[in-house]
Amino acid sequence: MIEEQVAAAGQQLTGESLRAVRLRVKEMPSWRSLVPNGTDTQLLLESILLQHIGNPQRSSRFPLGIAEVVPTSSRLDIRFEHSDLVRPALEMLPYRERGQRTVHGTPGLWAGTVGSSIEIAFAPHPAAGVIALTTLDRSDHVEGLLSTYEASLYAQRRVPLWTAAPGALPPEKHRTGGRRRKPQPRTIIDDHSPAVALPSAVLRRIRLWDRLSGHAGLKVSATSADDGLDWHIVREVHQGVSLHDDRLAAILSDPVAGPGLVTDGEGHHCDGDRCVMEFTAPADRTSGWRGLLRVETVAASTPVPPVPQRPRHFTALDETAFPSHGGLPHTSPAERHCSQHTRGTDGNKPTEGRSTQLLAPRLSRSQWELTGMAMKIGAAWALDAARSSS
Repeated sequence: MIEEQVAAAGQQLTGESLRAVRLRVKEMPSWRSLVPNGTDTQLLLESILLQHIGNPQRSSRFPLGIAEVVPTSSRLDIRFEHSDLVRPALEMLPYRERGQRTVHGTPGLWAGTVGSSIEIAFAPHPAAGVIALTTLDRSDHVEGLLSTYEASLYAQRRVPLWTAAPGALPPEKHRTGGRRRKPQPRTIIDDHSPAVALPSAVLRRIRLWDRLSGHAGLKVSATSADDGLDWHIVREVHQGVSLHDDRLAAILSDPVAGPGLVTDGEGHHCDGDRCVMEFTAPADRTSGWRGLLRVETVAASTPVPPVPQRPRHFTALDETAFPSHGGLPHTSPAERHCSQHTRGTDGNKPTEGRSTQLLAPRLSRSQWELTGMAMKIGAAWALDAARSSS
């Protein structure tokens, strides 16, 4: 039962099949993070990709047109709804103008078709990180998009630089002392490197946005900052839907299901036109977490079909699977996620620890079944605590 809850909580954030998440949960050594984190190279790939696909030109029922992501430590499979939504991702590939040496796009990337998907990696180290792009409709022939894009560059007198297979590259030359190298021009890699973990955490949980009430669209952009990159998400909701949503802050600040971000109270303000929330990484996270995440919720400028859907529950927030009609799922994430050291039964005395209550649906489970579940939960928590201390 616990594994089912963990799998459901992860599946709601990635959009992948529940069966696939169940298999991954069985292999997880602990449940400190429901969505796997990527290696350094993988994080860099995902950060650059998110900047390119953050402003989709075609409407989709999914956030950024992504139906599902399948995350592992050194690979991310992304399934788009339409093949048209894949094209912006290809613009991250390197090329140069004919007769010039300046490289546009991301230097060092390789791309090729593998089966029915397009795989992108850094050519010198292809196993260190991979992004695989495909679509829901297998008749889209995604593999043909890469050759079409390559042909379009040749027609513009541009030279693609991603076509050399990784195995055909000469071995890397090791730097030796003595001879001074000329300074290299700054690239997109230099801009993204200090803040790769934040956008990757968002991309790997892309389906959280359409679980919020009134989802109509999403746009993501990045701007240069002194400490790396600041990320800006514009979340569009259907007209008439409340712009403020406690569940957004609750899931983004959750340290297990979400990325565990910290809400910046001074950066949170709402009015009749927009609601802005700002998030930063915890103080103990430094490498790859520089920068600010700013989420701005606005009403869609035009009516967006279909009619606003009711919000769907987040298992990670202990919400029920059956929200009341027209309202939010039962239980308040804002109340549940406030600090356990600031709440008390008398309003003053802090309460230590947490308590969990199991409720049996009518005509369903007996008291003895609930007792067995409680024992399993306690045993799992005790096992995880033992692993943490060992």
